Amino acid sequence: MHRQLGRGNNDMLTAVNERVIELRGLSTDKKPLKKDYRLLGNGSTLLEMDTAHLFMYDEEHDRWLDVTHVGI
Repeated sequence: MHRQLGRGNNDMLTAVNERVIELRGLSTDKKPLKKDYRLLGNGSTLLEMDTAHLFMYDEEHDRWLDVTHVGI
């Protein structure tokens, strides 16, 4: 079951479980890091709605990887 977790102006945050969240936003939005969201865990995803780019969070290196053309 997904839960909406709106944070301030960001109502596009959805929790898939306690460690993985789905984010949606624009390419101009700042991508959050672990310090921004405690729930952000390995495998969380972020979809840029204006570019259709999909990113997956790498918790070990605290970074977003563009997996748009990986075919996951």
